[in-house]
Amino acid sequence: FFLSLVLLSAAVERDNTTLLVISAVFLLLVQPIAEELVFRGIALPVLRIGFGAWPGLIAVSAASGIFHLLIYPAAYAMVFPDAGSFATLWHSGVNPLLAALVFGIVRAVTGSTRSAIAAHFAFGLFALFKLLIGF
Repeated sequence: FFLSLVLLSAAVERDNTTLLVISAVFLLLVQPIAEELVFRGIALPVLRIGFGAWPGLIAVSAASGIFHLLIYPAAYAMVFPDAGSFATLWHSGVNPLLAALVFGIVRAVTGSTRSAIAAHFAFGLFALFKLLIGF
């Protein structure tokens, strides 16, 4: 998501349609499929069996949140250089953690990683629309 955010921001600023399409494909297809297969497709079922339903969900969501927290601050600072530390922490750690909880619940309730991928796709689509309309 961080790479997509940087690429999308650059594409919009430069009015570069090719870069916009490439970064949108990454944001809407590559990233949701890769993250959901790793975190909700493989890790969640294993940790739910090992630790129980809720502890497994929380552990996978925490791992996903930490993964994003390690990457997001630098990318967020590149796109929004005047953002304060609270905004950076929110968008780098808290927001991905909450999204991971939602995606994990979707996976647990439906029993389908495809549903989690669809939810992640919808999240990315919303982010893309926000960026394109300048919200």
